[in-house]
Amino acid sequence: MRRKLFLSMVLLLTVWTLSAQDYEAPEVKISSERANIAGKVYYVHKVEPKQTIFSICKAYGITQEALLEANPSMADGLKAGSSILVPEAVRENVPDAVQEKVSDDNPEKGQTKWYEKLLGLFNKSKKNEEEEPAQLIVTAAPISPIVSVNDQDSLQLQDQVSEEIRESVTFRIFDRTRPLRISLLLPFNASNDPSSNYFDFYCGVLSALRELKEDGYCVELSVFDTKASNPLNDSSLKESDLIIGPVHASDIGSYAEFAKENEIPMVSPMDSRSATFIPENPYFFLAPATDSIQLCNLVKSLNVSFDDNVYVFYNSTLKEKSLVDRITASLDSAGIPYRHEAYDILMGRELGEMLGHQWSEKGSYKIIVASSDAAFAPDVVRNLKQITRNNVPLKIYCLNELRSFESSIDYDTFFLTNAHFSAPYWVDYSNQQTHDFLLKYRALFNAEPTAFSFQGYDLMKYCVSAMYDGATDFTQTTSLPYMRGLQGNFRFERSDKNSGWQNTATRDIIYSPDFTVTLTR
Repeated sequence: MRRKLFLSMVLLLTVWTLSAQDYEAPEVKISSERANIAGKVYYVHKVEPKQTIFSICKAYGITQEALLEANPSMADGLKAGSSILVPEAVRENVPDAVQEKVSDDNPEKGQTKWYEKLLGLFNKSKKNEEEEPAQLIVTAAPISPIVSVNDQDSLQLQDQVSEEIRESVTFRIFDRTRPLRISLLLPFNASNDPSSNYFDFYCGVLSALRELKEDGYCVELSVFDTKASNPLNDSSLKESDLIIGPVHASDIGSYAEFAKENEIPMVSPMDSRSATFIPENPYFFLAPATDSIQLCNLVKSLNVSFDDNVYVFYNSTLKEKSLVDRITASLDSAGIPYRHEAYDILMGRELGEMLGHQWSEKGSYKIIVASSDAAFAPDVVRNLKQITRNNVPLKIYCLNELRSFESSIDYDTFFLTNAHFSAPYWVDYSNQQTHDFLLKYRALFNAEPTAFSFQGYDLMKYCVSAMYDGATDFTQTTSLPYMRGLQGNFRFERSDKNSGWQNTATRDIIYSPDFTVTLTR
């Protein structure tokens, strides 16, 4: 029988800030929180100011060596406000329902990285069960008294849904008695060269589950390391209500067929090349917006008026002809009149001076830079910047890749040209929800969230809320609800009822001449 490892979200709810008042060393009290990690029971002890390793060991009746072995990061000292694992001297009988708690050690140089406890869990599972996938189970069900959602509330929620709707929905109605089962498939590569990116993604998922739990959602998350073994060999995968992953398009084929055969919604979380699996698979969802979607939304954001002059700038060598054709086709489809402006990069700054004198028509100029070439595209933008010196009202519309060329573009170029981008991801740090997420994430993991952290958070929040709150049969519609995330937006659509789903929502970013960057609402 495959042994399952359980993680609890309770530790993530621990308060990390303590008062700095000067007072006598407090008595070391035995913690009431426990963690079952790979079959070994630990107390989860919160370190109070002025407590010492000696006093903690004495209170719990263990040796200093045992405490340091369980907490390698303590080799450089004990940190007040942190939570440490204290091994039990004698193992007690622990029910199967006891969940593990995640340890978030200090990732500073020379210390244990915050995710090494997770690595240990994966490695022990792999060592003991080499024929089975390395799997974790995370339960985000409401647990009293942390979340005040009682059984009566659950029953009332169920009563609100008519029997007619219950019979017609494909997304089942989930409640405390029947949690939403999600399988997360990520290439942690825990036993060899761990990927911090996917642990960041996982931490974003955990952050989302923590909030969802507080809101009364009930989720059981199974986490598979796809580098350890093939989750398709695990019979429990068929019991999933939703599968997120795997990550790379090259790994998705067999999982997409599995999802279709078993009628389980499956989300490709990061690789836009997975769009090839959308046709003829109504259970496949692609989370990142493809280049084509970004181009289409870029054209939509033009908002052309009668006095606008629209130009398409492209390389006269036609190295990117297919890209130019797609942009002009989008303009033609939208009924937007435009002009071409082709030139060779060797023309240099002469182009900017020439166009600055030529453009004397009334109205403003909206320029689409139809290139993602690392040499040509920045050159176009630099030349257009020269035109702004002649007080020509100018706005440029660029592919998102151009933002990665900032090292070859002066810092003020995007601002002076009033650059517009349609991007799949962008974090608005002025948003209050983003600010709250940052504070919580830092407290939980003692680290800064990365783009992967934001993606894991946004995707989990959307998937759980959509499946819990979806009152329609997703197999009978071509559009799902819109959600605005912290880093990306979600609006899943499809061309017909036999095809899969594509996220068509992007983020329109504007660099303004007043040197501000804004996200359009």
